[in-house]
Amino acid sequence: MVQEVIDYMTLAEREILRIGQITRKTLSFYREQLEVGDFDLVDIVESALTLHSQRTRRQNIQIRRELRGPAISPVIAGEILQIMSNLILNALDAAPESGAELCVGVKPRKGEAVITVADNGCGMEAEVLKTLFEAHRTTKQEGTGLGLWLSRALAGKHKGRIRCRSSVQPGKTGTTFGLHLPLS
Repeated sequence: MVQEVIDYMTLAEREILRIGQITRKTLSFYREQLEVGDFDLVDIVESALTLHSQRTRRQNIQIRRELRGPAISPVIAGEILQIMSNLILNALDAAPESGAELCVGVKPRKGEAVITVADNGCGMEAEVLKTLFEAHRTTKQEGTGLGLWLSRALAGKHKGRIRCRSSVQPGKTGTTFGLHLPLS
């Protein structure tokens, strides 16, 4: 009985240390930065996934990581984390009740990195896609319609761009966002 208590205490201590490391790493991206620095986009994506890990577990969403790095980019890390957080939250909002999947990737190629966030939700009709990045456009009851508008502006500030493709075709529904950023 005493050994069992010791084992649980050791496990709890390890988990607290791990959570502390994740918190320190994530908060480092949020620190006020007025200048661009070279950051590995894989680390930023991992931090964004960590921020939303409780919700993905609660919704039983399967996460697939396709993170090829390093992908060093001259960015303000907190702003890229904000974009990634928005894209991930949108994907979680679109997740189906069962069998939900989220695929997040980072792929360096030809002077740029492409970060993808793909879900297997219901997809978006062509009419929605036309105004997707406009301010105050939303399909959510609780949404402000500013998330994608701001994300696009932040991507442009970093000499990047965001693309979206979506399908509502039965058996092939889902949405994929691609954030393109220059490499250092």
